[in-house]
Amino acid sequence: MAELWVRVTLYTLALLAILFLLWWVFVKPGMDAERLAIEKARAAYSAGQVQSADTARAVANETQKVGQQIQSRVEQGKEVIDAIPESKSGLDGRLHCASLRQQCLSPSYRDSAQCRRVQQTCP
Repeated sequence: MAELWVRVTLYTLALLAILFLLWWVFVKPGMDAERLAIEKARAAYSAGQVQSADTARAVANETQKVGQQIQSRVEQGKEVIDAIPESKSGLDGRLHCASLRQQCLSPSYRDSAQCRRVQQTCP
């Protein structure tokens, strides 16, 4: 009877060793490959996030620069419109109105108070 328990124990240990070797040879490499693929995907995702953040930052900076340039031009144009004398002294009335209307054709100045006044007062 003792021999039977010894044999059962040895066969069980041998079966466990065979199952462990089968797992080691066939299953573990697949798990390692999956883990490696996941790590590569995470690295690529992180790199993509960094690259898109850098691109977004560059676009935001460029947009800010363009906005500042536009604002500067608007202010320059506003100064030009404000510098035009309200009285038409020295200029023919039609010429004065034409020059004001020309300034007010720009979309940047079209809605300004001065241009609305020009549209109302100049024929």
